[in-house]
Amino acid sequence: MSQVAESLPRVLPAPEPPFQDRRTPLKLLLFLMIGGVSTLLYVGLYALLRQMWSPMWANLVALIGTALINTEANRRWTFVRAKGSRTRQHLRAAVIFVIYYGTTTAMIEAGHALFPHVPWIEVTTLLATCGGLTVLRYVALDRWVFPS
Repeated sequence: MSQVAESLPRVLPAPEPPFQDRRTPLKLLLFLMIGGVSTLLYVGLYALLRQMWSPMWANLVALIGTALINTEANRRWTFVRAKGSRTRQHLRAAVIFVIYYGTTTAMIEAGHALFPHVPWIEVTTLLATCGGLTVLRYVALDRWVFPS
């Protein structure tokens, strides 16, 4: 019976998986888990440093502290591309860092301008901005920093 089925011409193409890479759902889950933990650490560190420093400096130090850990965790567990130049990967991630820092700093300043007397505006702004930048960061890490 199986020989007959194999000899018949295929009428329908073989079904395609819902994702090009079968690992994509796992990659997304790992990325979101690492990103969620990183974001909580980042915002917590920012809130702590903000008690002593200006928004710009608190943002810079909190982002540096968490971006290095986030990039390395994603390199090891999400994108599983330990081969290749780690220096090149981190330099490309640094470009993303500069964009991220510029965007979050600008949004903090915008939040202050729009809502000058709301004490929790900085943390709310950071959470919203990080959420918005997550998709861009995933694509940049997947396609450019850790390409297949």
